[in-house]
Amino acid sequence: MDERMSFEARLADAFERYADLAPVAVEPSIAQLAVASAGPRRRAGMPGVLGRRTLVLAVLALMLLAALAAALVVGSLINRHMGLPGKFSDVGPSQIRYIAAAAGLDDGRVVVFGEARPTAPASTPDTLIELFDPATKTFKQLAAFPEPRNGFTATALRNGKVLIAGGDTTSPDGVSASMANAQLFDPVTGGLTATGSMSVGRTQHTAIRMADGRVLVIAGQSNLNGDDPFNYTAEIYDPASGAWSQAGTMTAHRSAFATTLLRDGRVLVAGGWDQVGGATDFGSVEVFDPATGYFVAVGDLLTVRRSPTAALLADGRVLLVGGYDGNTVVATAEVFDPATGRSTAAGSLLTERQNAVASTMTDGRVVVIGGSNLVGDPLSTEIYDPKSGTFAPGAFAAHEHGGPAIALPDGRILLTGATSEIYDPGATTEIALLVPRSDGMFRLTRAPVTDRTGHVATKLADGRVLLAGGLESRGARAQGYVALDSAE
Repeated sequence: MDERMSFEARLADAFERYADLAPVAVEPSIAQLAVASAGPRRRAGMPGVLGRRTLVLAVLALMLLAALAAALVVGSLINRHMGLPGKFSDVGPSQIRYIAAAAGLDDGRVVVFGEARPTAPASTPDTLIELFDPATKTFKQLAAFPEPRNGFTATALRNGKVLIAGGDTTSPDGVSASMANAQLFDPVTGGLTATGSMSVGRTQHTAIRMADGRVLVIAGQSNLNGDDPFNYTAEIYDPASGAWSQAGTMTAHRSAFATTLLRDGRVLVAGGWDQVGGATDFGSVEVFDPATGYFVAVGDLLTVRRSPTAALLADGRVLLVGGYDGNTVVATAEVFDPATGRSTAAGSLLTERQNAVASTMTDGRVVVIGGSNLVGDPLSTEIYDPKSGTFAPGAFAAHEHGGPAIALPDGRILLTGATSEIYDPGATTEIALLVPRSDGMFRLTRAPVTDRTGHVATKLADGRVLLAGGLESRGARAQGYVALDSAE
């Protein structure tokens, strides 16, 4: 009797635990029926009946315990209430297939410039100008360039117009040349008017609107057909006069650097590389002072960084993340203090990346989006918290973005590409998160040497798994996948 009651107690306890932990509800009547069926029904002279009942109950108990084990496994792996900060949503469509430049107007709208899609009508010009309205999430065609133009910058001015500076064009016989001219685009009329020209042609340069409303243009390529195509000088455009003036030369002959407008009106230039000669990567930092018109070296980073990403923190320091260190794309981050010229470590990204987008949110945290690495273009975002000095995972984009990104006045970010998206840092993306158990039944293992999809996985006799063939993504900039003949 005691043994049978002990069995009944264990069976009832198993049902209760299963009902509490199972991912789906268990009908109480089933549990009650099973426990009731285990009650004492022994009759004298009927040992066979008791044996069969005991066997049935034992099988039933094993099935319930197996279900309980499955529920425990599933319950330990799935967190159905996980939410990642931020949310992406598609916008458009646009008639531009590759957005070369973009300028965010003070009213929140964005002017985008780029190459027309192949599906556009035959009469469509090569380079289009469209206006994006974040309220309606739509693009509207405004105008077009009279001739193809690449490598230019677009900077929104305080008067509502957009300064288009430099770029390059290719003649019918295939000779490329940088451009020194500049134009003003009026989003209201859709018209393009000429303004003053730079002293030298520039393409793939950097332009930033300073605190006084003038535009600083730095570096770029000038002599596209010579041994040293790079230019390390700077010029300033004054919207009031429509004229350009010289702004000195950088202390280092760098390109692929990060720029940030500091709170005191100076412009910080960090990292980069000199790809001529020894192809030197830089970890130095300099600032341009509009009051003096000169560049001055102010310190060094903890590591060299080519194509890093920079964001101004609320306290005036600058966060620099990722980049290329001469050997690989890095995940490290650091905070540079322009006041002291010193840099301190700031944790590491979860995913290494270069040429990413970084924007400081209203609460002081920084969101890092996209970029590229040696595998492809990450779709993930990461959130940096200056208080803890750590990065946390954010939402995932649905598309790769090869075009510029614009921070909107309301805190959202427009990411442009073949399919553009808006990132909303105030929203949340719900996901089903798989996490490892704490009892060692499931464990994380190393990632494959090569990221691959569509491959074959075969279990070997010794328990290892062979991965062979498949496709490797080359990212949005390389357009598509490459077949693999490797195995691991």
